[in-house]
Amino acid sequence: MSGGGPPRPSGAAAADCIIVAAGVIRDGQLRAIFEPIETDNFSYSHTTADAEKRELIVDFSPGVAEVKRADTLGYCGLDIDFLGTYRKMRKGQKRHA
Repeated sequence: MSGGGPPRPSGAAAADCIIVAAGVIRDGQLRAIFEPIETDNFSYSHTTADAEKRELIVDFSPGVAEVKRADTLGYCGLDIDFLGTYRKMRKGQKRHA
């Protein structure tokens, strides 16, 4: 999962936040713990991941994923928020503005 924040009046936006999480889906819900990751712009070590045990919770229903929890405070830049409902789009389908 990756994302960024909303643009600010100055035109700047928080970006480059990547979550790698591992867990199990039970009864339509994924409960996962953040895993270590290393990219050109971001690093989250094994030691930190083990100590913090950040959690990701996603509820799934047909064509929909709802992120209920993503422990990103202090992990991503300010204003980055993965919470909300995501709908599966068909190939070629356009997003609404």
